[in-house]
Amino acid sequence: MKNQLLMTPQLQQAIKLLTMSFPEVRALLEAEAARLGLRRLADEEVDPLDEQELAAAAEEERAPFTFSRTALGSPEVDVWLRGETLVSNGSLPRFVTPSGGPDKEATWLMRAIRQRAKTFERVAAAIVAANGAYFATAQDAPTRLSKRALAQELGIHSSTLDRVAHTGMMESARGLSRFEVFLRT
Repeated sequence: MKNQLLMTPQLQQAIKLLTMSFPEVRALLEAEAARLGLRRLADEEVDPLDEQELAAAAEEERAPFTFSRTALGSPEVDVWLRGETLVSNGSLPRFVTPSGGPDKEATWLMRAIRQRAKTFERVAAAIVAANGAYFATAQDAPTRLSKRALAQELGIHSSTLDRVAHTGMMESARGLSRFEVFLRT
């Protein structure tokens, strides 16, 4: 029993986020913001989580994870592929406490949504890396990746990949695609 995972409400919510489409995540965020009494960030305000990500990236000497705040295509998708660049859909509203200070539950929710986006982008990046010819040319069929091998490569649990594959959407020059089209069992 020492390796058993404790199913906290936060972990249950994180798992639920992986099973939700982007519009469902938006609706959940709006409802939770109303329930917690949060205020929407104005366009000119800096998101405190963006500042934390920039500081962490600088300390870890890596590129920061960022969202595109404006839709680059269909607002229903998680990731857009533009040329060879993947962009995570960040068109979700940003919220803070009325004072601008931290709220444990609100901060956790926003971090969970960011982690969801990072996971979806990592899966999309692996799909694009394996399917360069499909996205760049008129190749008819994509290369289907093994879910098990991809989960191992990305260091995520296979059930996490299953959830992402089922709900993840990407838009490219070839149109809208569910992640599951590129994966096999």
